[in-house]
Amino acid sequence: MPEPIPARIAQIRRATPTVTVLWLEYGDRPYRFLPGQWIDLYVSLRGERRVGGYSITSTRRTPGRIRIAVKDAEHHPVTRWLGHAARVGDEIAISEGQGDFHYAPAHGERLVLLAGGIGITPLVGIAHEVCETRPQAVIDLFYSAARAEQLLFRAELDALAAAHCGMRCHYVLTRQSDASRGGHRGRMLDVLDACGDTPPQATYYFCGPRGFVDDLATGLAARGIPPERLIYERWW
Repeated sequence: MPEPIPARIAQIRRATPTVTVLWLEYGDRPYRFLPGQWIDLYVSLRGERRVGGYSITSTRRTPGRIRIAVKDAEHHPVTRWLGHAARVGDEIAISEGQGDFHYAPAHGERLVLLAGGIGITPLVGIAHEVCETRPQAVIDLFYSAARAEQLLFRAELDALAAAHCGMRCHYVLTRQSDASRGGHRGRMLDVLDACGDTPPQATYYFCGPRGFVDDLATGLAARGIPPERLIYERWW
């Protein structure tokens, strides 16, 4: 495996009650990734090198820096440090992009993106990439969270959809009390059925908790979507 690339934390923002967004700068060093991929992030904690994996949420149009979003997890040392103790200027190291979950032109221009909670992180970069490089693409983004205030990057996604006439955002809120705040309510597959939005010619990208992903993989296959059009990433 290639040596990690030195980097520093350039910006930190608490984006939701449970998620921190960070920009990481690596300077003018060569760096490769595809939108949707994840990185290993290394940091020294109490003299021990620790590592955590995080999806890249930015595009390749921000040379010299990438963006990640980290959901609070007290049991994970690196995630806990990033969310509560990291400071601008702190030195870290990062891998280049990893994983097979990313947009490929062969997947076409009719896409359905399905996110559960923090699973939105790789899909933000994919949405930007497709809108910027495939102006004729038609994208439906369905994003599920418990409450409206937990919808990470909502303003950014709405602005992207406003600028790209082929993109629509649908928000799914699983708490009934929040259903009046601009979203659908219920299980993701039920929302897709209600919207009539499972076109067989589309490619489906989905990411989120394991139960969310398993439910979609099984349910979409049962609705006749070919397996080669189901692109997903499970988080263990």
